[in-house]
Amino acid sequence: MRPRSFRFGVICRGLRLRAWEAASLNRLLRVNDAALALLLIDKHPDREHSGHHDISIPGSRRAILWRFYRSMSDRKCSACRMMDPTPQLVNVPRVACPVPGTYSNGQVSSTIRDLQEIQEHRLDFILDLGPGAVWEKMLDIPRYGVWAFQFGDDRKYAGDTSCFWEVYHNDTVTVATLKRLTGASGKGVILRKGVFRTIPTSYTRNREAVYCNVSEWPAQVCTDLINGNARYVAGTHAGPFRKTFRQPTNARMALVPFRLAAASCRFVIRLLLFKDQWNMGIIDEPITALMRSQTIKVRWVRHPLQDRYMADPFAVFRNGHLLVAFEDYLSRDRRGTIATALIKGTGLSAIRTVIEDTCHMSYPFLLEHEGQLYCIPETGEAGEVALYRAEEFPQRWVKEAILITGYGGIDSTVIQHDDRWWMFGTDAAEGPDCKLNIWYSDELFGPWRPHAKNPVKVDVRSSRPAGTPFIHEGRLIRPAQDCSESYGRRIVLNRVKKLTPREFEEEAMGVIEPMAQSPYPDGVHTLSAAGNRTIVDGKKTRLVRTRADVMDNVRLLTQIARRKMVKNCASGAIEP
Repeated sequence: MRPRSFRFGVICRGLRLRAWEAASLNRLLRVNDAALALLLIDKHPDREHSGHHDISIPGSRRAILWRFYRSMSDRKCSACRMMDPTPQLVNVPRVACPVPGTYSNGQVSSTIRDLQEIQEHRLDFILDLGPGAVWEKMLDIPRYGVWAFQFGDDRKYAGDTSCFWEVYHNDTVTVATLKRLTGASGKGVILRKGVFRTIPTSYTRNREAVYCNVSEWPAQVCTDLINGNARYVAGTHAGPFRKTFRQPTNARMALVPFRLAAASCRFVIRLLLFKDQWNMGIIDEPITALMRSQTIKVRWVRHPLQDRYMADPFAVFRNGHLLVAFEDYLSRDRRGTIATALIKGTGLSAIRTVIEDTCHMSYPFLLEHEGQLYCIPETGEAGEVALYRAEEFPQRWVKEAILITGYGGIDSTVIQHDDRWWMFGTDAAEGPDCKLNIWYSDELFGPWRPHAKNPVKVDVRSSRPAGTPFIHEGRLIRPAQDCSESYGRRIVLNRVKKLTPREFEEEAMGVIEPMAQSPYPDGVHTLSAAGNRTIVDGKKTRLVRTRADVMDNVRLLTQIARRKMVKNCASGAIEP
């Protein structure tokens, strides 16, 4: 067996770690050619344990309620429970970790010896899981620096208040980063960044979801380094935090139960008494026109039934007619099927169900290849990505192939670009809205291989696909959903800057907002090209009107309650 050569160290308070920190370390230990070579034990164990790289703030009487509230949250949060020492840590060499501060003459020589010992281990990087700030003299000792988790985009949350203020202020998103530190005040190079939808009804669940999702990042960056795919480690430095949120005072904490109760009431009332209804519309312009103007005129299709919605439209021209495939959802059936219809003016004719299964189906992505028309519907519940061929369009489709197994692809979107086939989508097992995965293949029928950086993006504002990618001014544009406020709130048009099997980078170029003055003002989440026309969908929120609507809402509320009781993390179970 080839010896492990990539050496890293870990800054920690002791041999006991929080569950999410232990999970992060366990993932690192499973990386090939990587080995834990040194433990840097904090010299001040009485400092407040923050669980991330924030400045610890000494406690005071003004924050007694906060400290009590956080301790109660620690007990409930499975990601925060303290773990017993693992066998992998017991025999690892240890050294005292120098921390910022003023040292006496006797302490100076001891600290110098500690720094020299750290240098002798020739570490490639150090992962900071300690309770406080790192001494700047340590930052350049490892080959690839010191890595630390930080929470907040341009804000720092001190005293382990990360993931709390977003709930308190009802922010739509919670931001986390893994940085290579380059100085004080939060300066550093961003190695990984995640933007998650805030869970406004629970501080404990919000921090649990974030911690569980970020725990895999050090292993991903380490793998990139070993494979020579981490030029970003020496990339652009992120600026310091512009604002610091301190520990909440007792007066603020007294308001927390009322804020959480109000958020819970809004959630339950919204879920029980209101219903989202989607419908399709036609834009009499090509999809590229949306890059020039955000003001669009939509001709909405006449909606046939109150307990039905039609969403995720994809259209093609056949014999001079515009034929559309869409998700057809009936509340009484409680699952979606794939239907087709002929669009005439603003009406639909020849509506028929053409693809259905025991699982929920939606997002019937259409593509043409070698004279054949294919459909890739979302079948995330089945744990596969399947390809259907139009044997007799539009009424007869056959399952031609299973492109990927063991992957519950959500809104799988396929395009041929730069002599390769590319598939964009999210994974049902990891949450449908946040983590973008890419697969690639030389042929449509595979074999399909995962991108080296999957998930290539973690951002609830622009990850989940939202329709047909297209070329504008020589660059690939990828529509994506912004689900930060609610599911399918708006569409973000991303310009892809890099797309190779080992690299991916994109930036937002425009936003398609819901049409406020239209019958469907509350959301838009699919944009598809159909020649010189564009098909779009829209959402309106209405009061429940039928018994089927009520039963459907109750079923959804029950499912959500069960998921809360199970306490699973979005990224998988915490490892013991």
